[in-house]
Amino acid sequence: MTERSIIHDFDGQRLESVWVGTGGAARATVIVVPTVMGVTELELSFARDLAARGYQALVADLFGRRFKVPDDLTEAFAAMTALRSGRAALRERMVALLDTVRAQDGVDPATEGAEDVDERRLGVDDR
Repeated sequence: MTERSIIHDFDGQRLESVWVGTGGAARATVIVVPTVMGVTELELSFARDLAARGYQALVADLFGRRFKVPDDLTEAFAAMTALRSGRAALRERMVALLDTVRAQDGVDPATEGAEDVDERRLGVDDR
């Protein structure tokens, strides 16, 4: 299993997502979308579990920072509210994350697909 940060920008905002790979051939790649607290050990543990099962995973940074409980709850919810209030901007952010995934070594476009209800509602499921 491999794990590394991927620095990418979206609309002038510096983001740091985390790539968790299998260390070899992968069945498919999964984007792990974080909770309101952003990238935490919870999301990383999901990605590591996926890698152990043969899937690569990108834990997506949507906010440009890591929040800490309980100190940053107000800021975290404000960031999530801002993200959710602009559906078109959220869709653009998700498409940019998909492009980030596609740029990684070993990603097979034939295995793409969206299974999350919110993702389909955003129109990101472009199968």
